[in-house]
Amino acid sequence: MCAAVAGRGLVSQLGLCVSYPAAMPERAELEALGPDLIRIFTYSFSELDRALAELPSGVQVVVTINGEWAEVQQDYSGWIEAARDFGPRFQGRVQYIALGNEWDLWHLEPPIGAPDPKLTPEWSARMAADVAAIYAEFGMQPILPSVASGQWPHYLDRMVAEYKRLTTVPAWADLHLYVKSIAGHPARDGWQEAGAALRAALDIAQMPVCSTEGGIKVGDAGGADAHAEWTRRFVHLAHSLNPAKYPFVSLFCHSDRGGAPGEQWDHGFGLRTPNLTQRPAWQAFKTASDAYSGESAPRTPQEVPTVPQQFTVGPGVLAEMGKHQDTPATDEVYFPPGAPAGKSQWSQTIGQSGAWYVYTHSNNATHRFPPDQ
Repeated sequence: MCAAVAGRGLVSQLGLCVSYPAAMPERAELEALGPDLIRIFTYSFSELDRALAELPSGVQVVVTINGEWAEVQQDYSGWIEAARDFGPRFQGRVQYIALGNEWDLWHLEPPIGAPDPKLTPEWSARMAADVAAIYAEFGMQPILPSVASGQWPHYLDRMVAEYKRLTTVPAWADLHLYVKSIAGHPARDGWQEAGAALRAALDIAQMPVCSTEGGIKVGDAGGADAHAEWTRRFVHLAHSLNPAKYPFVSLFCHSDRGGAPGEQWDHGFGLRTPNLTQRPAWQAFKTASDAYSGESAPRTPQEVPTVPQQFTVGPGVLAEMGKHQDTPATDEVYFPPGAPAGKSQWSQTIGQSGAWYVYTHSNNATHRFPPDQ
């Protein structure tokens, strides 16, 4: 289930998000589900110590550290000191350290409250650059602050540019896969394909891109069975990716207990409900994961279904398709959702060949990503 990445040894493909202590599954449960990697939500060193003791042997761990941690504090006054303490304490037990969580969302499109003007891409880059070398010294892979807003491409572009200006410590980008379809499921207006989003992030960041969390609400998927199908496709997506470019993707989440109060039952993401009853997605995750057990190479991505109908696509994308003797398999979808052609920051279109075409308004260019990339 793991694949080799130069200089990093074995890197896991499929992760699962858990929360400690509120939503920590038993070791036997995690062994049954079979993820390679666990992304742990917890907010103090002592809690992380206890959570790590409950994991199956051999599983890799990613932790996101931010102002919710007791050692960091909400004003981030302990940011650097926490890094200095975290490194030696968790060396060998935590493989990946994500340096901030969805700061672009809180800067641009906060779900509650007013936008925070402090959380600019440059501020995020400086925060990561201040501590990346400390974590790397103890064998942990630094991951830049995750992006999740509708304007993530622009935020990521600026953040990466500033980070590279400040330091040469190798880092990975982190794109959260929410409001995303996988191989056309579910069919929602304005939803981007997860694979296209990852490819666009790679093109922007020019560094490996992971996803520390991605998921879909039961209601948004179209019910429990549709939620299970999206989960199945998520597992296959994880194993179809080139690990040198996309080291891992992690599903949010094991149970609704790991979600916010408004993320329960039909609004929940979990493989289990708040009362820990299995959803169909639990078996879908396990069955799909078991199918890859023992494999050491990524699979070919699922083909994108061909639909015999006419699609609305701009001339620039059509011209690029023509160079490759390709034709549209979807409409050209503009982002942010609802933005008109010519005013969008970027767009995506899938070709009948399975290739992805991403148009970026900032430089008036169309980028093609072959289906095997």
